Amino acid sequence: MKEKCALYDFDCDLQKSHIIPKFVSKYFTATGSKYIRGFANPNQRLQDLYKMDLLSIKAENKFSIYEKWFAENIFKPYQISDLRSIHYNENLYYFVIPVLWRVIHREMKFHEYADKPFYTQN
Repeated sequence: MKEKCALYDFDCDLQKSHIIPKFVSKYFTATGSKYIRGFANPNQRLQDLYKMDLLSIKAENKFSIYEKWFAENIFKPYQISDLRSIHYNENLYYFVIPVLWRVIHREMKFHEYADKPFYTQN
């Protein structure tokens, strides 16, 4: 069944989109337990971070460019070395905004905000 891509607003087969990029869960499982645990139910083992049907393959590919840049230029160097400062450019912005955008989409889907004072529905 075709649904609308949340980014490009066209009908397509949606991909299972990681809300938090996959390299984060790979790091967690490589450096700690091979299972991830959630905050809401810490006794339940998870094999991956949360995913939802959200984006087209085109949007996933666009976001993955900046996720790869962040993982290779900031995340991994920080984890491997005693890095105390980072050198970044506009790619950091293009990494952070999509992550926050996906978190907002997840929150809007699973939590009730209609009674919040600054929330308005269209």
